[in-house]
Amino acid sequence: MKLLEDLPDDDHIAHARTEWYTQDLVDPLLFTTTGKEHVVSKVGIKATVNVMSIADDTIEIEENDYYLF
Repeated sequence: MKLLEDLPDDDHIAHARTEWYTQDLVDPLLFTTTGKEHVVSKVGIKATVNVMSIADDTIEIEENDYYLF
């Protein structure tokens, strides 16, 4: 998922707007947008990773940042 807004370190903000991506079957470091926006609980966000935009609808993460929760 990708955050669509900056989240200040404020306990009053409980949810964040996100865009969800699916993992590419051939290249596991490549993700393409599902085209859907979701609001998720801030406590459900475990970590952040560095991403690089490949195209308008595709991002790539660095290999050392790739891990599964």
